[in-house]
Amino acid sequence: MISATIGAGHNAAARSIQQTARWLWRQSDLRRLDVLDVMGRGVGGILRWLYVVNVQLTPWFYEFFYGALWAYRWAAKASKRLVGSWSGRQLATYIEAYDPDLVVSTHPIASAGLDWLRRHRGLEVPVGVWVLDFATHPFWLYRGLGLHVVMHESCAEIARAAEPGISLRVGAPTVGDAFRSGDRAAARSRLGLASESFVVLLSCGYFGFGTVERAVDTLLDIDPRVQVVAICGRNERLRRRLAARGLSPARLLLLGWIDDMASNIVASDLVVTNAGGATALETLCCGRTLVLFEPIAAHGRANTEIMAGTGLALLCSSPRELTRVVRQLMDDPSRRSEQEERSLAFARRRNRTDDLRALVPLATARAQRRGPLRPRSRRFRPHRNGHRPTGGGPRQGKPRREVVRPEDAFFLYTQTPAVAQQVGGIAILERSSLTFPEVMADMERRMDGLPNLRRRLIPPRRRWGRPSWIVDESIDLSEHLKERVIGAVGQPQTFAELVDDFFSTPVNLDRAPWEMHFVRGLDHGGSALVVKLHHAMGDGFAVIDTLSGLLDDARHPNDRAAEPPPKPQGSVNGKRLGPARTKIRDAALVVSGFWSLARAGRAPISSLNGPMGTPSRHYVSVSLPAGEIREAARNLKVTSSELLLAIVADAVHRLLAERGEPERSLRAIVPRTMRTMDGRMMSGNWTGGVRVNLPVGPMDPLSRLQETQARLRRGLRHGEPEAARFLMRAMGVLPAPFEAWLARWTYRSRWFNLIVSVIPGPRQPYSFVGVRLEEVYPVLPLAEEVGLSVGVLSWGDSFTVGITADVTLVSDADRLVDGVRESFVALHQVALR
Repeated sequence: MISATIGAGHNAAARSIQQTARWLWRQSDLRRLDVLDVMGRGVGGILRWLYVVNVQLTPWFYEFFYGALWAYRWAAKASKRLVGSWSGRQLATYIEAYDPDLVVSTHPIASAGLDWLRRHRGLEVPVGVWVLDFATHPFWLYRGLGLHVVMHESCAEIARAAEPGISLRVGAPTVGDAFRSGDRAAARSRLGLASESFVVLLSCGYFGFGTVERAVDTLLDIDPRVQVVAICGRNERLRRRLAARGLSPARLLLLGWIDDMASNIVASDLVVTNAGGATALETLCCGRTLVLFEPIAAHGRANTEIMAGTGLALLCSSPRELTRVVRQLMDDPSRRSEQEERSLAFARRRNRTDDLRALVPLATARAQRRGPLRPRSRRFRPHRNGHRPTGGGPRQGKPRREVVRPEDAFFLYTQTPAVAQQVGGIAILERSSLTFPEVMADMERRMDGLPNLRRRLIPPRRRWGRPSWIVDESIDLSEHLKERVIGAVGQPQTFAELVDDFFSTPVNLDRAPWEMHFVRGLDHGGSALVVKLHHAMGDGFAVIDTLSGLLDDARHPNDRAAEPPPKPQGSVNGKRLGPARTKIRDAALVVSGFWSLARAGRAPISSLNGPMGTPSRHYVSVSLPAGEIREAARNLKVTSSELLLAIVADAVHRLLAERGEPERSLRAIVPRTMRTMDGRMMSGNWTGGVRVNLPVGPMDPLSRLQETQARLRRGLRHGEPEAARFLMRAMGVLPAPFEAWLARWTYRSRWFNLIVSVIPGPRQPYSFVGVRLEEVYPVLPLAEEVGLSVGVLSWGDSFTVGITADVTLVSDADRLVDGVRESFVALHQVALR
């Protein structure tokens, strides 16, 4: 249980939930933290002081800040990230030590910290967030966390508008069991209140701030029968000022901080407060009439307006309105009874035990994948089981560390729990009697010649450090290579299900970050190999090189391409340039590329983009004849890459047209290799990217192709790939936390809608352990809030198209396969005319 002592309402809610949990799970171990205490010595006192100052002295500033959370998404996001980074780092130690199965938060600062831990330290513990405000402002809401429990249906509507896609439940009020309907006369007798008085309980929270004195004066002037019971909380100055009036307790009874709040509410005829917080919920649960007078700024005003709109409270914005409402309630007991029935109906329709039970499936699922948080400086997700393999024997000497290049670290920083940055391939083998022991034996033979597959990531030693590679000589191949049989007990029933599950699961970063499954039982009687590698290991060329080393019988594992003759430094119009002029040309390209990228601005809004709540992916593929693609490209005077990009644009157009979306263009990020001929075999990422506004509006195939060609060549001519690669390399001079932030800021749906990559592969046939590879399909990752990526690979006689889709954003990805086929047929027919 994580709460915060800013006022008493958040702690009261935590105690209520804790009380219910002890009754529901009698053998459970419950602990409670105050997030403000955790954040550092004196933090709680400073934040409480700032809160009081803002409400009492600068309410205009408080209103401005609160309004900005609603009006500007960037303001809410920045505030949540700043506070979450602070509180999350401090909470990490406590959560790691206690290792809970369930965390409950009753304060936004705690929720912000838990969200930060989820995104940056791999927190897998289910989290329940109890939102206590009726105005569920954005600071309460975090899509990355678990279930959010709100107090009313109107709160749920507001929350969905503030944070679309959030997990919500309308729950029971978070008050103690003592707050329930009771006998008014008996309560008055216990408290020594006159039975004939009209008792108004005035409570303005822990701090006792607001227009309390004006409320007291107004209530006492209404009628001599009114007795005001003023609870001043911890505000002793207020209590002394009111006591100085010299009124008898029969008219004004002054109380400080009290423990038996429930009896005082039950004894009253109505309760007056000014924030719509814990006192308001307690009043409703006791079945008493709730009046909200001159609400405090920001959240107080918003809460009271919503509560009044639901009919649960009566809102009075001035002394005149308070006088009128109280007189009506005194003169018309039936109206007061009607309001009390509304209060009781609100309290009785929910059960707190049901709210906690809703978290049980999440806690059970977590128990099956229990693991630690990442170390403080670590930016990537840990192994699910939390165990680092130690290898098969003692190491000889200390392994040499190699700092991860900025271009490769980029994909470590941009990985999140919902977006794994991994690339891979699916190799379909012809029908054969190939067995798993044969596959394992062949792989063991090849591993010595593939040092890239022995590299393991090591987290930085210091917070500002960078991750490193080491070569793990004691690699256990059985941890990376596994056998799967379609339709077997405990195995997927179809190959498509296996592929979706395989690529929805992140690779384990506690060992060499790659994995391969040998799959038997395909429909055609053959078998397949599915491979995935973390993107930090390399780009498309590196993946193809790795696959070649793994799967090509004709290539010895230690083979590398012969060194080509040195390339000229550079040339313009066929004339060779010297080193100085080459550098000037490259610098000019980078500057031109930055200007082109800056002018592009933000990407269009599309249904292909949005929050990703889970890492679940759906993968579909299609094969196109390479000979016909190349023939069509020659006839239409375009490159094969330009033709394939236009086919993808047309397929996306067909998909969006079926959805009824009238987009004219969508921005694709198209990776382009920056490797020289002598660097083709190097591992790592050596790519830039060009942003292409794909024409996806209604147009004929030839016009779409010409427009795609023009836009792609414009970006290449302006040097966008060079600028993008320069940026990725330059980010390496920044401190690691800033580099990580910049990587996440640039690689998301703000700047592009989808990813499309055309990867050149081998044209000659490959065989693996004597079995021919019929086809190989590429698998690309997604980016943050980018729900679609399309990879095209030239392999032998085919161009294979692999489509990776987020299951929520692009649930109709299967239609893209039909769209690619239809678009290819249309363009091929145009080329034959």
